[in-house]
Amino acid sequence: MTIQSTSIVPDIENVLAMADISKSFGLVAVLRHVSFAVRPGEVHALVGENGAGKSTLMNIACGVLRPDTGTVDICGAPLLSASSHASKALGLSVVFQDSSLAPDLTVAQNLQLDLGGPGDPAMDIVEWSRRILGEFDARIDPTTFVRNLSVAEKQIVEIARAVASQARVLVLDEPTAALAANEVKHLYDIIRKITQRGSAVIYITHRLPEIFELADRASVLRNGEMVLHGKPVSELTEALLIEHMIGRSVEMIFPERPDLAGELPVAARATGLCGAMLNDVSLDLRRGEILGLFGIEGNGQRDFLRSLAGLEPWTGSIEIGGERLQPASPPKSVGAGISLVSSDRLGEALFPRMSIRENITSGRLGPRSQGYLIRRGAEVAKTLDLAEMLNLAAASTEQPAGSLSGGNQQKVSIGAVMNGDASIYLIDEPTQGVDINARAMLYTILRRLADAGAAVVVLSSDAAEIAHLCDRAAVFSRGRIVETFPRDRLDEDRLVGIAVTAAVNTGEAAGRGRRSRYDDIRQSDATPVVILAIIATGLYLFGALSLQGFATAWTFSNILMAALPLCCVALAQASVMLLGEIDLSVGPTAGLTTVALVQFNAMGGNETAVLPIIAGALLIGVLVGVANGFLTQVLRIAPLMATLATFILLQGVGLLWLPLQGGVVPEPVSEAIRTNIWVFPWPFLGIVVIGAGLEFAYRRLPFGRRYRCVGSSPKAARRLGIRERWMRFAAYAAAGFFAACGGIFFAASIGIGSATLGNDFTLQSIAAVVLGGLSTWGGRGSVLGPILGAFVLALIATLTSFMNAGASAQYFVSGGLTILAITLYSRLRGDAFRDAAVR
Repeated sequence: MTIQSTSIVPDIENVLAMADISKSFGLVAVLRHVSFAVRPGEVHALVGENGAGKSTLMNIACGVLRPDTGTVDICGAPLLSASSHASKALGLSVVFQDSSLAPDLTVAQNLQLDLGGPGDPAMDIVEWSRRILGEFDARIDPTTFVRNLSVAEKQIVEIARAVASQARVLVLDEPTAALAANEVKHLYDIIRKITQRGSAVIYITHRLPEIFELADRASVLRNGEMVLHGKPVSELTEALLIEHMIGRSVEMIFPERPDLAGELPVAARATGLCGAMLNDVSLDLRRGEILGLFGIEGNGQRDFLRSLAGLEPWTGSIEIGGERLQPASPPKSVGAGISLVSSDRLGEALFPRMSIRENITSGRLGPRSQGYLIRRGAEVAKTLDLAEMLNLAAASTEQPAGSLSGGNQQKVSIGAVMNGDASIYLIDEPTQGVDINARAMLYTILRRLADAGAAVVVLSSDAAEIAHLCDRAAVFSRGRIVETFPRDRLDEDRLVGIAVTAAVNTGEAAGRGRRSRYDDIRQSDATPVVILAIIATGLYLFGALSLQGFATAWTFSNILMAALPLCCVALAQASVMLLGEIDLSVGPTAGLTTVALVQFNAMGGNETAVLPIIAGALLIGVLVGVANGFLTQVLRIAPLMATLATFILLQGVGLLWLPLQGGVVPEPVSEAIRTNIWVFPWPFLGIVVIGAGLEFAYRRLPFGRRYRCVGSSPKAARRLGIRERWMRFAAYAAAGFFAACGGIFFAASIGIGSATLGNDFTLQSIAAVVLGGLSTWGGRGSVLGPILGAFVLALIATLTSFMNAGASAQYFVSGGLTILAITLYSRLRGDAFRDAAVR
C-alpha cells in the first residue's frame, strides 16, 4: 500500500466539532445537547447501544439531517446547510454499513460518479480507477460491475472513493460486520495508513475488542446523551465501556457453559456432503451443545448451514433420527425439525412490514387456528409469552418488525423459530449489528435452547463469539473442515490462526471481481438487444420465405408505421422503468392526446395552426407526467397506485371530451408521417435517432450516469447527494411527452381520435420494454431495446395477420416470447437482474 503520509489537514485542533446538538423526531428526543470533537490523525471510536443516537449524530455530521439546535464545524468551517454535498466539500465522508455503491455500474463508473474522473483528460477512466485502488493493494478490476464484488471488496472501493476525495474525516459504520478475519486485518492496515496522513477516522462498532485494537480515543452515547467523551482507550476497559453504554455493569456477556459429561446424542449426521462450495464434509450435530462454524468468508461454512436448511443443493447424506433427508427442500428440512435464522434479517429472516405477532406465529399457525380461522387470542398469548422470554423492547406486538432495532429484530427472528417444533437450530451471524445488551440476551437464549436438548449451530465471523459461546467448533477452508476444536481447546488465536493459514479465500482464488470475456458479454446491457435483433431477423425471414407478398417494401414500411406509436409509448415506459417504476397511465395518455389533436383541430384548425395544435397535444402529455410526478414524489403515493388512478381519470376526461370515436386529424400531420425515406417512414427513423441519442446520454453524459445510479440504487444516489426525487419527476414528465408523441402518431395513422383505443398501449409498452431487456427493478438495459421490442410486437401482429391466424395467435406468440425473453435474460444476467435488495 502506498498511501502518502503527507498531512492533508489544516493545522487545527479538531477536524470535526459538533456543539450542543439536539434532535427530536416528533415528541421523541433522539439527541440531547450532545457535543463531540475529533482530532486530526486519530481513530475515534463512537459506541453505544442500538437507538443510542449514533446514526442520528453522524447523519447530522454528514448533512443528511438538520439538527434542531447546535452547530457543526468540519475542518474549521461551519456546515451551513443539511447537504451531503456540503459536508463532502468540507472534507467529511461516510462509509455506511450497507453499501452506498450503485450495483449496476462498474467500479470505475462508481468512482467517477462521486469523484468526477481524472483531472488529466488524456487519462483513461479505467487506468485512473486502477491507480486509486492500487493505493489500497486492491486487486479489483475497475471494469467489474459492483454487483459482482464481495462485501469486503465493496468496502475497499467505498473507502478508496472517500480517501481519493481527500476526506479529512472518514466515518466507518460497523465496517467489520460482514468481514472475515484476514479481511479485518487488511482493513486495520488501511485505517492506520489513512490516519498517518492526518485524516481522522470515526469508528462505529459493537465489537469492543476492535476498539482496544485500533482506536486512540472513545466516546459513548447513551439514550441520546454523551456520557463519555474522548477518553483515551488506554485508560479504559471493556467492563468500563459496557457500564457507560448500558448504565450498569455486566459481569458476564457470555453465559456459563454447563459440563457436558459423556457422549451426547446425535441430532443430525452429515456424511460426505458435496455442493458448489462443499467438498466431502462430514459432521455430527449433537443435542445439548452449541456447535460453532468458523472460517474465512466464502470457504463453505455458510453453504453447509444452508444445505442443512434445504436452501442449497447437495449430494451425500444427511440423517436425522435415523432417516435420510432428501436434498434441497426447505419444507422437508423444516418438517424434519430444522429451523434457520438467516443473517439476512430483512431479506430472509423477517417479514418487515408485518407485525411482530405475525412474524412470530406465521411459521406455525396450526395450534393457534380452528378450522380455517386463526384464533387471535391464542396467537396473541403465545406472542406475549415469547416477547417476555426474549425481553423484547417494542411498543406493541402489532408494531412492524422492520421498525425495530437490530437486536430486537434478531430476537423476533429467533422467536419465530422457537415457536415451532424444531430440534435443530441453525443461527447465521446471531449478533451481527447487535449491541452489547441485546448480544448478552441472545447468547442466553441460545444457551437455553441447547440446555433444553436442542442442537444449536452458530455460524459467526466473530472468533471471540465462537470461542466463548460454543461447546465445539469446526473450521472450514476451501469447502472442507480442516480442524474441529473441543471446548477445552477453543480460543480466538487458535481459530483465527487455523482459518488464516489453512485457507485461501475462495473469492480471491476464483478471481472474484475479475471476469472472463464471456461474462462481459453475458451481463452486458447490449446482449438482450442483440438477441432480440436475431429473433426479429428470424421472424422476418420466416415470413419472407413462407408467406406470399410478405417480403415487399410496402409491407415492411407498414410494419414500421404500425410499430411507430408503440415505439414512442415504449420509450415513455422505459423512462420510468429505468428508475425501477412502472407507469400504467401511458396508454390513456396516448389516447387523450388523440382526442386533444382532433378537438383542437375542430376548434379552428388550419394549416397555419398545425404546430400550435401539436404543441398543445404534447403539452397535455407533459402535464399528465408532471401530475404523476407530483403524486409519486410529493404526495408519496406508490407509483403503481398513483398511475392506476391517473389511468382511470384520463379515461374519464377523454370520454367526457370525446364520447365516441371521431373527429378529424389535421391533414398535414397525416401526410407528414406517411413520408418515407426509401422504405423507412421518416418519423420511425427519427425515433431511432432519438433512442440512440438517449442511449448515448444514458451511458456517457453526467446526467445519464446519475440517472442510472438512481435506477440501480436509490439509497446510494441519495447518499451521493443526487436529487433523486427531481430525477423521478423528470422521468414522469418525459414519459408523458413520449406517450403524447405516440398518441399523435397513432391518431395520424387511423385518422380519428379515440379516448380508449390507446389503452392497450400500457400492457404492450411493458411487453416491449421487457422484450428489449430492461430490468423491471431499474438500472439495467439499453434505451434502444424497447424500440426493437415494439418493432418485434408489430412484426408478430403482421405475421399472424398474413397467416389469418386471428388475434388470439398474436397474443399467444407475443406472450410466449415475452416469457422466453424474461427467462433468458434472467439466466444470462443472474440474480442481479432480479435483485431488489438495494432498493
